[in-house]
Amino acid sequence: MAELTVSDRVSVWESYMREPAVGETFSVTKSVLREAINAADTWLDTTFASFNAALPLTAQTGLLRDQKLRLLLMVIERRFTVKA
Repeated sequence: MAELTVSDRVSVWESYMREPAVGETFSVTKSVLREAINAADTWLDTTFASFNAALPLTAQTGLLRDQKLRLLLMVIERRFTVKA
């Protein structure tokens, strides 16, 4: 899986600043936020193999890369948006 392009990372950075969560404030600079986005993208690239290995073997072989990523995205979104 390839990391995001520089322009894609800038787009994520701009979107994150433009669409903060309700009541959210920032205590970091724009450059620190940009570094965090770069680090998150690099982490995803380097740990995708670990995520894939955690899936059942039939999902590892039966799902395409984009399907696995969509699955992961949906789980993450659900985990952090559902209030207990």
